[in-house]
Amino acid sequence: MATIKAPFNFVPLSDKVFFPDWADKISHDIPFEDGVSGTIELTLTAKTPIFVRNGHTQADAGEKNDNYKSFSKAPDNSYFIPATSVKGAIRNVLEIMSFGKMRVDENAKFAQREWSNSKLFPLKGNPNEQKKLCCGWLFEKDGRYEIQKCKSLYRINHLRLDEYFKNSIFKDHFSKTSNFNLNKSTKIGKKEYDPKTACFKYDLLNSRDVGLKTLKNLSFSEDGKFSAKYQENRVRVDKNGEIRGTIVLTGQPDKASWNFPRKMNDGKFYEFVFDQEIVGKPIELSENEFKHYQFIYSDSPDWKFAKERMKSDGMPVFFRENKDGTIKDLGLAFLYKLPYDYSPSEIEQKRYSGDTTKLDLADAIFGYTYGKKALRGRVQFSHCYCENPEEDKAYTLVLNNPKASYYPIYIRQNGSGGRVMSEYETYNDGQLSGWKRYHVRKGIWERCTNDPKIDTTIYPLKANSVFKGKVYFHNLKRVELGALISALTFHNTEDCFHQIGQGKPYGFGKVSLTAKLNADIEINPELLMAEFENLMNDKCVYNWSKDNSIIQLFTLAKEEVTADDVLYKYMKLDIDNPQNNEFILAKGGVNGRGFKEYLQLYTDLKSKRYEPTSLAVKHKEALNAKKKEEEEAERSKAEKIAESEREKPEAAIKAAKEQEEKEKEERNRVPLSEKIDRSNKLPTLFGNLKSWLKYNEMSSKDLEDLKYKVFEIYQSMRRRDKMNWNNIGKWKQLSDLVGEKTCKEWFDEMQNNNL
Repeated sequence: MATIKAPFNFVPLSDKVFFPDWADKISHDIPFEDGVSGTIELTLTAKTPIFVRNGHTQADAGEKNDNYKSFSKAPDNSYFIPATSVKGAIRNVLEIMSFGKMRVDENAKFAQREWSNSKLFPLKGNPNEQKKLCCGWLFEKDGRYEIQKCKSLYRINHLRLDEYFKNSIFKDHFSKTSNFNLNKSTKIGKKEYDPKTACFKYDLLNSRDVGLKTLKNLSFSEDGKFSAKYQENRVRVDKNGEIRGTIVLTGQPDKASWNFPRKMNDGKFYEFVFDQEIVGKPIELSENEFKHYQFIYSDSPDWKFAKERMKSDGMPVFFRENKDGTIKDLGLAFLYKLPYDYSPSEIEQKRYSGDTTKLDLADAIFGYTYGKKALRGRVQFSHCYCENPEEDKAYTLVLNNPKASYYPIYIRQNGSGGRVMSEYETYNDGQLSGWKRYHVRKGIWERCTNDPKIDTTIYPLKANSVFKGKVYFHNLKRVELGALISALTFHNTEDCFHQIGQGKPYGFGKVSLTAKLNADIEINPELLMAEFENLMNDKCVYNWSKDNSIIQLFTLAKEEVTADDVLYKYMKLDIDNPQNNEFILAKGGVNGRGFKEYLQLYTDLKSKRYEPTSLAVKHKEALNAKKKEEEEAERSKAEKIAESEREKPEAAIKAAKEQEEKEKEERNRVPLSEKIDRSNKLPTLFGNLKSWLKYNEMSSKDLEDLKYKVFEIYQSMRRRDKMNWNNIGKWKQLSDLVGEKTCKEWFDEMQNNNL
């Protein structure tokens, strides 16, 4: 069985992001020509126990009290799913269906300390790289961040520290001869600590009347006893020493041997001394960079401890510089975590050239807030109230969020059968795995640690609980309403489920949803969904219902996974025993020489693919009729304009014609797609292309779009009509426009593929 496993999988990101061309015309006051308003009645039926947390305070969360454990309740004690929970679930499905942007926390950036991978972590065991490390003090001043660089970095060992403090603090706690357990939390007074942290050392010294002041502005001399060619800059406290500096303590990953001479892997035996002399100008750190490091160390008690000193004494940091003197990376330890080159947000923005101002379809419908820019959505969800509430038994679960830093899962890998072909792709050079979706289960499973600090008890409502609510929509274009209904109903597909609330990794919150449309005009919901599908076919993919992203979404939404299937549970994390740590084993083991695994797509794991029914094909005649109607309306409009023109005086007619010619020229300077989208016959298509080429030049992208359109029209022909075009001579008009060679290549491809 594969070591890599997870209660979730991914819908791969599309190569293209769809940005609606009407986004800049959205208004709550001025209706679209085809704008529709109304309501959608929602009925949600929980197929497994469901839990949506009640509003709670920080104190509730800290205590994990009954308020924290309870299902959402209104003041009258009625149970409900908050509007935001339903809206979030539906928006996510719509984003995937419409090939939208993936929203990633811009502050999120990951880092690593992979000792066995010299490519990722060149600092380990590399004296030349370690010599490049600098030290200094990070200050916050009026919302700005800067590092004051120290002239030199020295080391002082634990024996010398105990000599200076005149006690045995370090020997009693951090030597291999001590009985102190570094792997077990301990208390100093009423405060509990992880003994491996630097803040434990500092407060341990405080508890022994060794305050922080005793570490500052000291004199040091070279420690000849513990210096060698490979152990430079070793010092000891000496009131007559010529070196001035401050002792800086860092974390203790393991116990140290106090035997001399010391051998490799004898454990951490040294702390640090930062030279008192500051060199150069302060090095600025942008707010964005600081937020990245704050994210990296957000769970670190040492970060919280050191951050409190940023406005006074400064935060002690180790760092590397770029050639231009800017900060390359930094950390709180000598061999600190190295940030990856790119954050998830930066990787995602590469898909759409980083233009966050452009609206995708979800932004256009649901609204958005980007910094100071915002757009109010044209859909509003109500709370969904339970009609038959019945509390289930209590469940105790581990509800921690998985870490997206684990690249064998969260970064798309090149490989086969769950094993990479060569080296892993990482956040340095890879692409995001895609949209995360938890597996829909046929039941639930439970997992707890029996540690009240980690476990959480919840009180869900039972399976078959029914919730009802509404969606209010205003001035949605027909295709937008079609997209919304598609997201609600999974394109009118039975046995596809949404997931709402907490406990989704364990099977909680599997929900079936029905939607009843009430609009201000009589309208067929399936036809709206077909129009949305057609839009995706025209703008994004050749065939939406057969696209891999869509197939992955629908396959994951189907009920396939049993409650206790081990392949779809969490991997085992054993910090104390690397040989039993599945996260390490999956990456080749402790030495990195084993098989390197990655998380396969769900369709590969199950060898199943579910393709939704194409509503565009089902309603092809109705769509063609609507298209014809729109074309007729355009012709009628043009005729009215022409008739009006004829009634004008001769001079006015001449001026109008001149203006018309200018407008015609401008109109033709448009993307090719706008010229050919409505063509449904090859002669019409070739005619439109000819007129377009009078004012435009064709790019490689235009040529690709034209090819898809030619193939689409040819494929849609009846068999006897296709036979008329099976002679290359019939394609002369196209050959004159794109060249004989290109035309021949397309013709051969259509014949060979039996289109």
